[in-house]
This record gives sequence, C-alpha cells and structure tokens, in this order.
Amino acid sequence: MADELKSGEDILANENPAAATQSDNPNGQAEETLPVAETQDGGAAEENASAAETKPKTRVLKIVSITAECLLGAIVAFLLVVGGILVYDKYVNKSLAPSVFGYSQFIIATGSMEPEISAGDMIIVKKTGDYEVGDVITFFMDGSAISTTHRIIEIRVENGKTIYITKGDANNAPDPGVPAENVVGEVVATLSGVGLFFEWVKTTQGIVCVVLLAGIIVALILIKVL
Repeated sequence: MADELKSGEDILANENPAAATQSDNPNGQAEETLPVAETQDGGAAEENASAAETKPKTRVLKIVSITAECLLGAIVAFLLVVGGILVYDKYVNKSLAPSVFGYSQFIIATGSMEPEISAGDMIIVKKTGDYEVGDVITFFMDGSAISTTHRIIEIRVENGKTIYITKGDANNAPDPGVPAENVVGEVVATLSGVGLFFEWVKTTQGIVCVVLLAGIIVALILIKVL
C-alpha cells in the first residue's frame, strides 16, 4: 500500500510540477521563478539602451572629424593657390611686389615709422591708385629693389605727372619725390611682430620645420583618404 501511495504522489508530481514544488517547500510557500524569456528580453533592452546612448556620441565625433578634415584641406588648398600665384607673379611677371588679388605683404626692417609701425611688423598693402596726404604707402625708389613704407606729406604735379612727397614718422627729413608709377599701394593692415616669424622661416631651422609640418599634414590627409 505504501508503494502504491508513493507511486500516486510521483504521478501527481509529474502532472503538476508547481504543486510538487510547493509541497517540498517546508514553509508551504511557492518559490517564485523568472521565465527565461523575460531575462533575455531584459538583457536585450539594456544592450539597446547602451547602443542608443553610444550612437549620438559616435555621430558627433564623426561630424567633428569630417569638419576638421575639410578645414585642413581648405587651408592646404588656399596656401597652395596663394603660393602658386606669388611664385608666378615674382618669377614669371618679374614683379618687385608679388600680389594676390591686389594685395601684397611686406616685412618692415627699420623703425622709421615708429610708433605706428615697428621693425618686425608685417604690413598688408593694397594698390588703389587713389592716395591722399596722410596715407601710408609702400613704394620703390628709382633703381632700387628695396621697398620703403612712409607717409605722404605732400602731393605735387610736375610735367603732368603726380609726385608724392613722403616722410617716415620717426624721420626728420622727407624723402625724394616718388612718381605715382613707383607706388605699390596703401598700407591697409599691420600685423605686429608677425614679420619676425617669417624671417625665422627663411632660416635653415625654419625651412626644416615648415617642410616637416607640411609632410605631416599631407600624411594625415593620405591616411584618411586611404
């Protein structure tokens, strides 16, 4: 009889596992279990949430990277164009004052225009053809390949030609008359101390540094492209 009862309990246990589990619990309380499907769904939800948080960051980094590459490429292209124009103007046109879009740059070597313009400053000169007393102009004296930047203090007309009388602000005496055709242009901007950098670029150390920097920039661009 005991064996028959035990067999009956086994049959009930097979038919109703939950009831069997409850009967095995000494406290009489059913044990709670989480379905496997719910656990998997929870893990997938966490992965999706993590991916959603990472995606905007990746997108922002990609935009920043593309923007930086575009700016770098634009700067390199601009420098190449400007350099090409200056080389052509100087060596093909034999110009004493190479210009880009009507603008030329010069480095001041003396302090004759102190305190407004100092030695080591870079000036940007624009050819306008219309100059007045008080304007600071850059010009070449007859037979000289060295530019001078002084202020106009008087304008004369001699034999139908316009002559500019100039003087450095720090000088005591005026310069000889400057024919209009010798004037490069009017100073429209002054970059303090920038000329010192360009003078350094002309040295051996400066040339080596510039070449290395250009090589690094080109290498970075090629790495991105390839």
